[in-house]
This record gives sequence, structure tokens and C-alpha cells, in this order.
Amino acid sequence: MYQLDKKSAENGSGSSSSFLEEGLHDVVIEQAYEFTSGTGAKGVHIDFKSNNGGTRGLNFYTLNKNGEKIYGMDQLQAVMAVTKIKAITPQPGMVKVRRFNEDTNAYEDGQEQANILMELINKPLGLILHKEANTYEGRTRARYNMTAPLVAGTNQTALELLNSKEANQWDGLVKNAMNRSEKAAKEIALAESGNQHQSSSGT
Repeated sequence: MYQLDKKSAENGSGSSSSFLEEGLHDVVIEQAYEFTSGTGAKGVHIDFKSNNGGTRGLNFYTLNKNGEKIYGMDQLQAVMAVTKIKAITPQPGMVKVRRFNEDTNAYEDGQEQANILMELINKPLGLILHKEANTYEGRTRARYNMTAPLVAGTNQTALELLNSKEANQWDGLVKNAMNRSEKAAKEIALAESGNQHQSSSGT
């Protein structure tokens, strides 16, 4: 069960059919469910969908393998705050998933059992995304993360909503997200250039 924690939510306030990219988007939550990673860390996966059909799925790691709270919990609390949800009781059900099949070397859609956060489904919010450079197995690729969630219609952050303040932070948060994304794009381009140079040198 998740109970809204004001302090945690404040900490968390500051991924057409195409994927949503960096910037501010008006979205609804399509699905939200709990997961456990291969390392034992726990989290919540949320799929966001914009009015024009763009989508982005994000993983919020809430507890490390030792059961200790980590930053993803603050992010989840911020989402709860801006969607005005005070408590969530996960319920078992079937969710849509996309998994990489190593035999076919392609992603495949399917369904699996999970604990669903039903209270969040179809809730509207503003979603600020930024791009990060993520290196895995020698390859650097783009990964998207939530800069901040906002109250739908007012663009208040969780911090502003919980303290009855007007929306003043969202514009700066969007600029921050774009600056971080630009920096990440340069890191990715530099890494790709280095990989191509190594590849040509080895032939």
C-alpha cells in the first residue's frame, strides 16, 4: 500500500503512436504496476499517453534490494500528489508488457500478472521529461526520465500544490529538462563517434 507522504512528494517534484520525448506533455496514465528487478530492487512502472497518442513508459525504482526507500519513491509520491491520490492499494491483474526476445532479436508485446495501481489509471497530469545518456554493455543510448510531474490544467508542482502556491516553477523545470537533454544528446553523439572510430580502426 502507498500512503501519500507530503515531504516525499515534495522531494520528487523537482518515456501520434510515437514515443514522447523531452519537454512538457499533457498526459493520462494508461497503466501502472509494481515490478521487481533482477537485482531484487522494487519499483513501479507507469505508462503515460498524450492526447495526440504519444507514449512513454517509465520505471520508478522505489526500494533497493535491502528494502530501503530510494528516489523513485519520491517521484511516485509526487505523481500521487499532483493527481490528488492519497492512498493506493495494489490489486492483482493482467498488464501489457513489451519484452526483448533474444531468439528473434526483437521486442514482443504480451501480457503478464502484476500488482496494479488502479487508483492512478486514467488520471491526467503534466509530465516533464528529459533525456539522459545511458551506457550499457559498451553502448551509449538515450534514456528518458521524469523531471517533474505537474497538476493537470494548472502546471503546479507537487511542492506548490501541497503548500497552496501558484504555479511558478514549471517553466524553469522545462528549460532545465531541455538543457539536460541537449547535454545528453552531445554525450551520445560523442560516444557514437568514438564507437565508429574504433570500428573503422579495427577493420
